[in-house]
Order: sequence, then C-alpha cells, then structure tokens
Amino acid sequence: MKLGECKAFLKSNPYKALLALLIIAYLAFNISLLNYSEVMNDEAAYAWQSLVIYKSPAKIMLPEVNYPYYAVIPAMAAPFNLFMKAEATTRLVSVIFGAITLVFTFLIGKEIFGERTGLIAAAMLSVSPTFWFFAAKGLFDMPSAGLTAIGVYLILTINRKRSMLLALGTFAMYFVKTTNIVFVPLVIAGFSIKKKIRPKPKKLAMAIAAVGVLAAIAVIFSPQRLGWVFELNYLQKNYLHYLVFFSNQLMLNLIGLYFVPLCILGIRKVSGQFSRKVAILEAWIFFIMVPFFIIGDIVPRYLLPAVPALMILGAVGFEEAFLKKGYWRAAASIAIPIMLFSYAPAYFFSPYFGMNQQWVAESNGYGKLGTWLSENVDENSIVFIFSKTWAKRWARFTVEQSIPNAEEQMVIAPKKEEFEGMIGECDRGYFLLLDYRTFKTHMDEPWEDWLFDLNNWQGYLQEQGFGKVKEIRRDSNASFVLHTVYSKECG
Repeated sequence: MKLGECKAFLKSNPYKALLALLIIAYLAFNISLLNYSEVMNDEAAYAWQSLVIYKSPAKIMLPEVNYPYYAVIPAMAAPFNLFMKAEATTRLVSVIFGAITLVFTFLIGKEIFGERTGLIAAAMLSVSPTFWFFAAKGLFDMPSAGLTAIGVYLILTINRKRSMLLALGTFAMYFVKTTNIVFVPLVIAGFSIKKKIRPKPKKLAMAIAAVGVLAAIAVIFSPQRLGWVFELNYLQKNYLHYLVFFSNQLMLNLIGLYFVPLCILGIRKVSGQFSRKVAILEAWIFFIMVPFFIIGDIVPRYLLPAVPALMILGAVGFEEAFLKKGYWRAAASIAIPIMLFSYAPAYFFSPYFGMNQQWVAESNGYGKLGTWLSENVDENSIVFIFSKTWAKRWARFTVEQSIPNAEEQMVIAPKKEEFEGMIGECDRGYFLLLDYRTFKTHMDEPWEDWLFDLNNWQGYLQEQGFGKVKEIRRDSNASFVLHTVYSKECG
C-alpha cells in the first residue's frame, strides 16, 4: 500500500486507524512486561505443564499434564517452540488474546452503538487495571475473555453471517473453564430473542448437547473439579466463614462492579432504547457475574470475560456526557476507566477481595520459595513434595527452575515406605509442606490413610528427625503460613 493510499485509508477510517494504534501500543507495552514480575501461583503450574508438552509432546494426552484446559495448554506451550527461552514466554498467549479481546470489544460496541462507542470501550478496556494486569500473566482468563467476546460477536451477527455453529463452537472450545459454563443459557437466550432465526429444535438441542458432552468429558478427566463442586464437609465446616465472606463480597461487588457502571449514564441511555442486541449485552454481564455472586467466589480474573461488556456500557455513558456537554456529569464519566471493573471500592475496603491479593502476588511467597531453594539446596540434597495437585505442579516447576538436577532430586507425594526408605540416600532431605490449609480436603491417596491432619504432619516429621527451617508467608501481614519447609541431615 502506497503512502497516499495509507493517508486515504486513515482519513476514511479514523476509528479503525485509532484502534490499530491502540493495539500496537498495547502489544508494545505488554510484551515489555513478559519478564517483569515473578511467576505467580497458578501461572507456575501452567508454565510447568507447557514445559512438559514442549519437552515431550506425546504427554499432551495425559490428564496430569493437560488438565483441565485441553485447548489452551498446547497454545501456551507454543512459545517454547518459537523462542526456546524463559517460561515467561507462556504469557505471550495472554498478550495475544488480550489484543483479540480489544478488537472484538470494538466490533461489539460498533455492532450495537457505533464505531465511536466501540473505540471508546476498547480504549477504556486497555487501561482497566484488571485487564492490563492479567494481560501480562500466563493464566487462562485472558483467553477466556477473548473467546467469550468472539462468541458474543458471532451471536450478535448471527442473522448476517449465520454463525450459530461457530458461536457454539467458540464456547465449546473453552467450556471447561468455569466462567464459560454459564453461556449455554446465553446462547439459548440469544436465539430466542432473534425472531428471524428459528433453528430447528432438534439441531439446536444436538448442538447444546454436544457442548454438554464436552463438559461431561472434562469432569470425568478432572475428578478434582467434581470434588470441588460436592465438597460438602468443607463447606459445612466453614459455614460461618462463608456466610460472612459472601455478605461482604456481595455488597462490595454490587457496589463496585455492577451498580456503579450501570448507573453512570450508560445504563440510563441503554434502558431507554431496548433492543435485542442490548438484551444480549446485558445478558452477557448477567450470566457471568450472577453465578459468582451466588457462590461468593468473586475474584477479578474469574469475571474478566464480562469486562468488555461493562466497558461498552461505560463508553455509552462517557459518550453521552461529553456529547451533551453535561460537564456536571463529565466528572462521573471520567471516573469510569478507574472505577469500572478496576475493583477500586473493594480494593480499599476488603482484605479478602481479589485485586489487592493480586497486587500482593509480587511478594506472596511463590517466588520466595524458589529463591530460598536456589540458595540452600545443592546437588546432594533431595526434596520431598506433598500437597494437592495444582500445588505439586507449581512446586515441581519451582524446584526445576531453582536447583540443579531437579528431576533426580524431586520426589512427588511418595508413599510412606518410599519416603522412609529414601531419607538415608542423601546428605540432606527437604520436605515441602505446601498450602497445608487445604490438604485435609484435597488429600492425595497414597498418604490419606495415615496422615490426616496438621498435628500428624508435624508429629510424623519430628519422629523422622525433621525440623522446621523455613516458613513462607503470603506477605508480611499474612496471618497464616502458606508454605513450610522441613529439613534433616541424612545418611
């Protein structure tokens, strides 16, 4: 394309040109952050899974490796093949899906309200703290947001593009992510309010059944997810805690995430011009946010797929204020990029609420353990790891990145006899007790019959000559110990 043609394109498509500049700035900023921060909790587990697939592609079929996100883990392994470099390159997948989310936020806003609204929404999304924080993390939530936005756009344009199967397929690809399970009702609602599209009931039932089968398969291969759903004893034991936690979460989230954006001008205009497309936009928010309000498990990244919808509503309000020159309302609109899904109210008022926990993640102990291991564990030591599944993966990754000959030095959840037999085969043995707050409800089978509470952990290790050498807390103000390291001389 010649220079003159470029100028003509920019002049005739100013919003698309500005969107392109926004995407370029977003990519440049987030790619520069790939190695900025420590690998945090789940991110380390996923990086380990990706590294395993990179080293041994055949292991992609193992549930232990590719659990429970069958479509995304291989994608996260791809950067290893491209760059053969640091584990942080898995974050490229989130960066790419972040760009996709920005593009489809623009397209959805354009489809419902026009190009200008779409551009404002994309710009607001790009500066949302929740969005840019997770865009530089190797987690699955940004792919979830991107695929969700694609699916919603396909539903919106279904009359024009006949994209029912593509929309269903988009949701099905990522159905094993809890957030997207709620989209079967959204798909049904989308078809029911589209009068021009009347798919045959049998075909629609078959399509939805296919998505359900995928979810069932995911549950079968992911027994821990099933256990999480039916963990009645844990819920009963912590009933009072959950009641208080749920009340706080509900109040803070309704104030910070729902009523604030919906009451700021945008909803005022939207409510006065009901349409099928606006109904889909509101359903998009409703079906993601309400289930998490009900269970009281509100974490920013779980609700990330709803951020584009909230930004579109905020963009309508922003546009409305400035176009009508209502300067007394402009101040409220300026606050939208900060308040809208940035979790500012909850960040300041709730010590349990998600975003402040994520800021703390830079010093939450996950990197601290790796640093401690690299400084204290040599090639003559052996490390025993015991915890629930995801923590073992994280620990395995941490150990592999921290000490030499890690594969030979690690023993993952050994049986009692194996543990006792290996203690004398090294100069020093380290026992990593990870996240012991939850081990009673996520007990690994080899030790379940004889190691059943924290006192037994400590008592048994003391009998074997282990002493506590390190406690790693989430942060300096934490009231609980996240990880404990025990050690003893061997041989």
